[in-house]
Amino acid sequence: MTIRERTADGFETLQSFGLVLLLVALPYSEGLKTTGLALAFVGFVGKSAAGRMPRFRDRALAWSLLAYIASCFLSFSLARPELQRPPELLTVLMTTAPFFLAADACARRPSRALLFTWAILIGALLAGLAAYGSFLTGYEERLSLASIENPVPAAEYLAIALGVCLALLIAEYRAGVAGPLLVLVAGFTAVPLAMTRSRGGLLGAAFGCATIVAAALQRRRYAVVALLVVAGLVATFAVMHPNSRLFVGRNITARFATWQRSVELIAERPLTGHGPGIYWALGVTYNDDDGKEHQLNAHNTIFHAAAENGLVGAGALAAFLVLALRGAVRSARAARHAIERAMAVGAMAGIVASIVAGLTAVSTDAEPGMLFYALAAIGAGRNAMSVPEDETDLRDGGDQ
Repeated sequence: MTIRERTADGFETLQSFGLVLLLVALPYSEGLKTTGLALAFVGFVGKSAAGRMPRFRDRALAWSLLAYIASCFLSFSLARPELQRPPELLTVLMTTAPFFLAADACARRPSRALLFTWAILIGALLAGLAAYGSFLTGYEERLSLASIENPVPAAEYLAIALGVCLALLIAEYRAGVAGPLLVLVAGFTAVPLAMTRSRGGLLGAAFGCATIVAAALQRRRYAVVALLVVAGLVATFAVMHPNSRLFVGRNITARFATWQRSVELIAERPLTGHGPGIYWALGVTYNDDDGKEHQLNAHNTIFHAAAENGLVGAGALAAFLVLALRGAVRSARAARHAIERAMAVGAMAGIVASIVAGLTAVSTDAEPGMLFYALAAIGAGRNAMSVPEDETDLRDGGDQ
């Protein structure tokens, strides 16, 4: 092995280590999260400089995300001067970076998909334990995570992680160590999720579980049955608790009003939008007898993207969501091993949970977004673990 190859190996290892640190620290440590992302980026750049160029198994998925990033830069360049904020472009790059870093790492070393999956689960477990302990000793009405202080995105993060955990639990429940650990992860993800009292996260988790049921039993009707059971439980709860915040509240009507205002904002600048990351500066408010409430986002992933980056950006993001789900489905169908299929199904469940949660919130931003993009990369590695790592170059046609 030449010095150049050893250097590339070293940087590639640094890239994977940084990703593991990022995924473990994502929900509870801003410092470690930033450090992990920086290390992964340095490894990615160093490896590329050493001649080992990036590789992506699902190139259509990668191109759709690149198109979305390009739309953000286009929107920034055409936005009104007072709405041009360069730091928001850096935020877009940091949020989407886990996809490219994880997709490249998994394409070269398929077994790292499992490593990254466990990093997600360990991070969820640590964050859940810390959040549960903090909640019991504090005075908050709704649970949040250490580095995700808003209960809504905290619920989105936990819903995605719960889907991944339950899918692996089905495959590993008999394992002596992995089985009990996954049960622990599931418990300290599901309980804090319920304590966030977030409608979007709970609904996303329900649809994620239905996805797992459908994939496990390989019958679509079972998913429908699972959703009907969930709907029945929700209806029963609604009858018994008619004044619960899950069904009534000021923020429900505020969301409808915000969606209407978002449509108006989209109509003002339909193609390129008003600028990335500036929805909060567009003056969207909800007014009623209780006063005025400033809306910081559109409470819908696609409406938010369209208002900020236009229909071009929203279209690119929608294409990425569809292709990410398609990639995970293809991976599940092509899987030859139970654990490989479990990872693909977990990715499917997590992606579905994020999409459903994004109907009433913006689920592709901040920490939930970083988790979503990383999971999309893991789910896109079609039949990856079934191929010996020294044969991946032959299957992929080399470094193209």
